[in-house]
Amino acid sequence: MSEQVDLKRCARCGSWMPDVATMCASCGTSDVDGARAGVTAPARRPARDLQLPTGWTVTRILIWMNALYLLWCLRVQFAFSPDAGVTASLLSFSGLNQGLYYTGSYVAPLVESGQWWRVFTAFFLHGGIFHIGMNMWVLARVGNLLEELIGPWRFATIYLVSGISSTLAITIWFVWTQHIPNPNPMVGASGAVFGVLGALAMFALRSGTGQGRQMGRVLIRDIGFMLILGWVVPMISNTGHVGGLLPGLAFGLVVRERFADRLNPGAQRGWMFATLVLFAATGVALAHGVGFSLQAMGSLR
Repeated sequence: MSEQVDLKRCARCGSWMPDVATMCASCGTSDVDGARAGVTAPARRPARDLQLPTGWTVTRILIWMNALYLLWCLRVQFAFSPDAGVTASLLSFSGLNQGLYYTGSYVAPLVESGQWWRVFTAFFLHGGIFHIGMNMWVLARVGNLLEELIGPWRFATIYLVSGISSTLAITIWFVWTQHIPNPNPMVGASGAVFGVLGALAMFALRSGTGQGRQMGRVLIRDIGFMLILGWVVPMISNTGHVGGLLPGLAFGLVVRERFADRLNPGAQRGWMFATLVLFAATGVALAHGVGFSLQAMGSLR
């Protein structure tokens, strides 16, 4: 995606097309802007449906949540290792071991024993500045695009469900399938990001335009490359990546964005409800992580 091309929707069928197009390739109408039918042109920024402050999107909120929770993890780490330097802790994956554990890395036996909140906190934690930097860079690029294409409610649901699936995949694959009772702890938003990539790729492939299908093929190629990289580079959990990718692909196959839905708030209620429930559960989980780490720091006194 070396260049950005302005897109618009057909007012009749909702298909995406270049901003300069005068005829829809999907339904054949030449009234793509709805002028003759008296239909208002499609909204260009669906993120406004959330009524967030100007300049804010769900993608940006998620990036800030990841960054702030990593800072809290760093604070917890310094409580246990006061002599450790900030740079050393952020540059070394192992430099945050205690902080990651107490703030909620995914540890399968602990989740099975009742610490359910680790299912959520794990994909808001990262092993250092490079880890979070790469994930948030990709999220900023593809997240904003997918959010604009399908709206904030659907995007938030896809991200959070993919994140949950990526952490649960550790237990499903290693504990239940491979019978490894205590697999390595897992942290990182990459599973959720893979879900976003998968949803965007499928959505683009189904877009009905040559440009959209080309973008979808590029994304599928990039996903394949990153999965291959995951098999080669140590400390990368392809189990989590695939666990997040699969629901993203599924969402991309079934999610449809029609202009008529933009004009009908009732069509968005299911997605709005799912998003609110997921964000509420995420907030409770992060609160558990903060409380658990505060209790651990209190025991040091």
